[in-house]
Amino acid sequence: LSRLHSIYAGIDEFAASPDGQVLAATVKTKEDKFAVWVNGQEWPDPFELAWYLRFSPAGKLIALVRIDDEWTIAADGKPWQARFEYAWDPLFGNDGLVVGIKYKRANQYGIAIEDKVWEEGFAGLRDYCLSPDGSRAAATVQVKSLPEADVFGFFEGVWSVAVDGKAWDNQYINAWNPVFNADGNDKLSEYNRRDNGPKEAGIRYNGWNLDLNRDGMKQESPSFQTGFAPRMQARWTTGLQPPDMASD
Repeated sequence: LSRLHSIYAGIDEFAASPDGQVLAATVKTKEDKFAVWVNGQEWPDPFELAWYLRFSPAGKLIALVRIDDEWTIAADGKPWQARFEYAWDPLFGNDGLVVGIKYKRANQYGIAIEDKVWEEGFAGLRDYCLSPDGSRAAATVQVKSLPEADVFGFFEGVWSVAVDGKAWDNQYINAWNPVFNADGNDKLSEYNRRDNGPKEAGIRYNGWNLDLNRDGMKQESPSFQTGFAPRMQARWTTGLQPPDMASD
């Protein structure tokens, strides 16, 4: 490591593989370019900028890189073909082989997974997640642009959830933290839906034949009826009558 300071004009960050066998660093070359150094070897091509160097749990090495004034992600030395005004917040799938990012392009925001970009962009984007197998993405998105200080428009609801680039029909004042249900995604059907929401829903029955995916609304399971949740709901719904508040 001490030799790197004599070889390169600067060293920005280090990353070590999960097994401790590989050490990587983003370095600034004497030609005023940025390179990714891995166990004594550089990736084939330098970049205008490179940062956020990370190993996945499976040992896949990624970095956010800028090429011709556009951002993308490079994985194990190979940049994606897709280019963006900006790209950030890489997220790995459970197997550590798939990576997704948030991006901004043409003043629209979206998600890309393994160089595949959402067909539709949105006015804004907050949280996002990948499905357990890394093949799908969901995000909280702003589906309508608002003029500055348009408070009334905001309270009409401009946020929703987009799954694989398609926004739900419903719009909300706010939405947070989307997540895929690992048990329900492979049991999707339009006949499982019992309340407002997407056309298809997954199911996850327990030993009492109660659908745990929806029990926050129906409140049938013994654990819900006797646990912390009803006490919390009673506290927050004091003075309110249905349907002023419901939990799900």
